[in-house]
Amino acid sequence: MKIVGITGGIGSGKSTAAKMFSLLGGMIYYSDIHSKRIINTTPVIQAAMMDQFGTDVFVGTNVVGYKVAAIVFKDQSKLRWLNNLLYPYIMKDFQDFCDIWNDSEYCMIESAILVDCGAHKTMDVVINVTAPLDVRVTRSMDRDGTTEVHVMDKINNQVHEDVRMAAADWIIWNSGTDTEYLQRQVNQIHKEFIQK
Repeated sequence: MKIVGITGGIGSGKSTAAKMFSLLGGMIYYSDIHSKRIINTTPVIQAAMMDQFGTDVFVGTNVVGYKVAAIVFKDQSKLRWLNNLLYPYIMKDFQDFCDIWNDSEYCMIESAILVDCGAHKTMDVVINVTAPLDVRVTRSMDRDGTTEVHVMDKINNQVHEDVRMAAADWIIWNSGTDTEYLQRQVNQIHKEFIQK
């Protein structure tokens, strides 16, 4: 079984590409979804986050994602702190996920910060999904109902696109308008995975 990381900046379309891999039979671990579960069920993480960000980032034991985002995407040091706190738990959870699906051709973790955290070094294969900046900004604004300034805060606090590109074994180009071309790229990479 191959261990695959799929990454890309905000609004690049990495989740869309990951869903395409899923429909072809790949087992996909969506780190954003699982990170919320991990935070909400791990008291030591909750305590550390409350200490760092204040108690108002939680309602009971449930994290309020937009409140955390408003803090960390304005301060790179706090973003690094949060990533360093969470990623060991996320990667352990992903390993457990891979163990469950160990008879699959490949397990894939979808994460915007795979390269930022250095987790790409533990992958057999890394895919970077990329799109023009204007497409990424527009897509993110439409999806999240947010402002260009807020989206650019996130983009500017992620690792530079050139760094993700250099770390990738495969690059998927996503114009945002040509779904067939996106699917063809996914199909080709999937074919490579199942042939080896």
